[in-house]
Amino acid sequence: MNIKEQLARAITAAATAAMDKGTLPKGELPEVLLEEPPEKSFGDFATNFAMQAARPLKANPKKIAEAIVACLEVSWLDRAEIAGPGFINFYLKPDWLYT
Repeated sequence: MNIKEQLARAITAAATAAMDKGTLPKGELPEVLLEEPPEKSFGDFATNFAMQAARPLKANPKKIAEAIVACLEVSWLDRAEIAGPGFINFYLKPDWLYT
């Protein structure tokens, strides 16, 4: 499994965990689409998953992004930042290949 697939699974798991905690309303989650940002300063990968999930979850995209970032649990991720109305930028640890 490549790093994009692992990150997509981690995002789905974080959203599911947030639903289980009651932080997010329960609902069907869309597919996680990841892209490489045009500028390295925006991270290694980015997604608009929170905005895609807003309609089925009937929730604010920024709140969805906050809940996902709070529940992300992966050792190879340095940080995740919320940008704009609900984009999430992901920054991998420099040694992610070895974790």
